[in-house]
Amino acid sequence: MHERLLELENVVEETKKGAADVHAHNKGHVMLGMLELGIIVHSVVIGMDLGASEDGPSTTLGLVLALSFHQLFEGIGLGTCIAGVMQEYPGLVSTQRVVGMITSFAATFPAGVCIGMLLQLLPAFKTHSAAQRWLTGVLDSVSGGILVYLALIHFLAEDFTRTDLNQPEKFVLRWLMVIAVIVGMAVMALLGLWA
Repeated sequence: MHERLLELENVVEETKKGAADVHAHNKGHVMLGMLELGIIVHSVVIGMDLGASEDGPSTTLGLVLALSFHQLFEGIGLGTCIAGVMQEYPGLVSTQRVVGMITSFAATFPAGVCIGMLLQLLPAFKTHSAAQRWLTGVLDSVSGGILVYLALIHFLAEDFTRTDLNQPEKFVLRWLMVIAVIVGMAVMALLGLWA
């Protein structure tokens, strides 16, 4: 009887371990998929904004430079996330998927510019028209919501709940992390006001 109970306990432990592995596997897939979706939608929208822009060359040049840096940092963020998932869950992300993610990231901004230029030809979709504002607003909301969700739930929450940072000697580091988040939000808010 005692041996049977030990055998059942082993089966329960193996089942728990297997369930935890499946959860971790799914978490990596969901996180990468949602990040990629948010970035793709966002890249298409800002590309459409640039393509539909009727501003002069000097304004467009400043916008292109700002968007180039924007895309650079989005690419760094996506690459870091891919590398982190590949390190944490080896074998989860295939080479084909990584190439597909990189290709889709690289193609969506220029595709958005082309879509914006084509939509500019439609009479109902002129700059500052109601249709243009509605479409841009809805797409911006969807992509922004996805990116905010990922930032708060997957990235910040995981950074702040790590067990190695909950030790008393890491008190200063935790406060520096909080200050860095607040400063980052303030800088982004200022950039939003300026843009």
